[in-house]
Amino acid sequence: AYFADERTSLGERRSVVLSDGSVVELDSGTSFDVDFTSSRRRLVLYTGQIYVSVRSDPARPFTVSAAGGDTRALGTAFDVRLMDEGARVLVTEHAVRVSYKVEADEATVDLRAGEQVAYTSAGLGPVQQADVRSATAWRRGQMIFDGLDAVTQSLPVRVTRLPWLTLIQRDPSRPIEPFQHKN
Repeated sequence: AYFADERTSLGERRSVVLSDGSVVELDSGTSFDVDFTSSRRRLVLYTGQIYVSVRSDPARPFTVSAAGGDTRALGTAFDVRLMDEGARVLVTEHAVRVSYKVEADEATVDLRAGEQVAYTSAGLGPVQQADVRSATAWRRGQMIFDGLDAVTQSLPVRVTRLPWLTLIQRDPSRPIEPFQHKN
């Protein structure tokens, strides 16, 4: 992914306007290639997470390929995040079609705004309602934790709870490692 067409380093986020006018927002540690022809538009996501606002072009379908699956835009905005064993697709506007092939079997599902699906080597998972605000918090430079214990599990910090006050401090006994998204 070092020689990918577009990439961000750890801690960097940015937006890219593609030649068709579509906009891709890259999260930290993200890389992808752009493969546009006269008949198709395709991004290949190697690392990280992207949010895509697709410019409509009926003559050239727009697809994001990631971890063995394909997400085809049906005039839309959506988020694709690579995970340890696959990927998660979340739709914020309109709809997408997600397909994932395991050996000879290919499963396909259509998602509407507010829905998400994950796929792994085991196949395509169930369609679920998504917490869109939390899942796209990275676009606003935010990290959202469900419970204060999640902070200490994800970051090298120590949490001290006092009456009327909670202190979050760096834990010197834990090394700082690059942040990786967890399920």
